[in-house]
Amino acid sequence: MKIGIKKIKKFLEKLSLNTAQHAFMVCLFLFFLSLIFGGFLFYKYSILIQKVEPEVLDKSILFKEKIYQEVLEIWQENERIFQEADFKKYPNPFLELAPLSEEELTE
Repeated sequence: MKIGIKKIKKFLEKLSLNTAQHAFMVCLFLFFLSLIFGGFLFYKYSILIQKVEPEVLDKSILFKEKIYQEVLEIWQENERIFQEADFKKYPNPFLELAPLSEEELTE
Protein backbone atom coordinates (compact mmCIF):
# COMPACT_ATOMS: atom_id res chain seq x y z
CA MET A 1 0.00 0.00 0.00
CA LYS A 2 2.13 2.83 -1.33
CA ILE A 3 1.04 6.40 -1.03
CA GLY A 4 2.64 8.52 -3.66
CA ILE A 5 4.15 11.91 -3.04
CA LYS A 6 1.76 13.37 -5.62
CA LYS A 7 -1.25 12.14 -3.64
CA ILE A 8 0.09 13.62 -0.42
CA LYS A 9 0.86 16.91 -2.15
CA LYS A 10 -2.61 17.02 -3.68
CA PHE A 11 -4.24 16.26 -0.31
CA LEU A 12 -2.28 19.04 1.42
CA GLU A 13 -3.20 21.51 -1.32
CA LYS A 14 -6.90 20.62 -0.94
CA LEU A 15 -6.62 20.86 2.84
CA SER A 16 -5.01 24.29 2.71
CA LEU A 17 -7.53 25.48 0.13
CA ASN A 18 -10.51 24.26 2.20
CA THR A 19 -9.02 25.78 5.35
CA ALA A 20 -8.57 29.13 3.61
CA GLN A 21 -12.12 29.05 2.20
CA HIS A 22 -13.65 28.29 5.59
CA ALA A 23 -11.28 30.37 7.71
CA PHE A 24 -13.99 31.62 10.08
CA MET A 25 -15.28 28.12 10.77
CA VAL A 26 -11.74 26.83 11.34
CA CYS A 27 -11.02 29.64 13.80
CA LEU A 28 -14.32 28.98 15.56
CA PHE A 29 -13.55 25.26 15.76
CA LEU A 30 -10.05 25.91 17.15
CA PHE A 31 -11.45 28.39 19.67
CA PHE A 32 -13.99 25.89 21.01
CA LEU A 33 -11.38 23.15 20.99
CA SER A 34 -9.08 25.31 23.14
CA LEU A 35 -11.99 26.14 25.49
CA ILE A 36 -12.74 22.45 25.94
CA PHE A 37 -9.08 21.64 26.54
CA GLY A 38 -8.71 24.52 29.00
CA GLY A 39 -11.87 23.46 30.84
CA PHE A 40 -10.56 19.91 31.10
CA LEU A 41 -7.25 21.12 32.55
CA PHE A 42 -9.05 23.40 35.00
CA TYR A 43 -11.28 20.55 36.12
CA LYS A 44 -8.37 18.14 36.48
CA TYR A 45 -5.97 20.42 38.36
CA SER A 46 -8.36 22.62 40.32
CA ILE A 47 -11.71 21.01 40.99
CA LEU A 48 -10.61 17.38 41.29
CA ILE A 49 -7.76 18.32 43.64
CA GLN A 50 -10.21 19.93 46.07
CA LYS A 51 -12.33 16.76 46.21
CA VAL A 52 -9.44 14.40 47.00
CA GLU A 53 -8.73 13.91 50.69
CA PRO A 54 -5.05 14.17 51.66
CA GLU A 55 -3.41 11.07 53.08
CA VAL A 56 -2.84 11.03 56.81
CA LEU A 57 0.61 9.83 57.81
CA ASP A 58 0.71 7.36 60.67
CA LYS A 59 4.35 8.05 61.43
CA SER A 60 5.34 11.03 63.46
CA ILE A 61 8.02 13.28 62.05
CA LEU A 62 11.42 12.63 63.56
CA PHE A 63 13.64 15.61 64.17
CA LYS A 64 17.28 14.69 63.64
CA GLU A 65 19.20 16.90 66.03
CA LYS A 66 22.65 15.92 64.75
CA ILE A 67 21.87 16.88 61.14
CA TYR A 68 20.27 20.09 62.35
CA GLN A 69 23.40 21.01 64.29
CA GLU A 70 25.61 20.33 61.24
CA VAL A 71 23.46 22.55 59.04
CA LEU A 72 23.41 25.24 61.72
CA GLU A 73 27.21 25.19 61.94
CA ILE A 74 27.50 25.55 58.15
CA TRP A 75 25.11 28.50 58.19
CA GLN A 76 27.01 30.17 61.01
CA GLU A 77 30.29 29.71 59.14
CA ASN A 78 28.78 31.22 55.99
CA GLU A 79 27.40 34.12 58.02
CA ARG A 80 30.84 34.74 59.57
CA ILE A 81 32.45 34.78 56.11
CA PHE A 82 29.74 37.12 54.88
CA GLN A 83 30.30 39.49 57.80
CA GLU A 84 34.07 39.48 57.21
CA ALA A 85 33.52 40.58 53.62
CA ASP A 86 32.07 43.90 54.86
CA PHE A 87 35.41 44.93 56.35
CA LYS A 88 37.67 43.78 53.54
CA LYS A 89 39.21 46.58 51.48
CA TYR A 90 39.15 46.06 47.75
CA PRO A 91 41.48 47.99 45.44
CA ASN A 92 39.97 50.44 42.99
CA PRO A 93 40.44 48.93 39.51
CA PHE A 94 40.02 52.35 37.86
CA LEU A 95 43.06 53.96 39.45
CA GLU A 96 46.53 53.71 37.99
CA LEU A 97 48.70 51.00 39.42
CA ALA A 98 51.05 52.26 42.09
CA PRO A 99 53.67 50.27 43.96
CA LEU A 100 52.38 48.82 47.22
CA SER A 101 53.83 49.99 50.51
CA GLU A 102 55.02 47.64 53.24
CA GLU A 103 51.79 48.14 55.21
CA GLU A 104 49.60 47.11 52.29
CA LEU A 105 51.74 44.05 51.64
CA THR A 106 51.33 42.81 55.20
CA GLU A 107 47.53 43.16 55.23
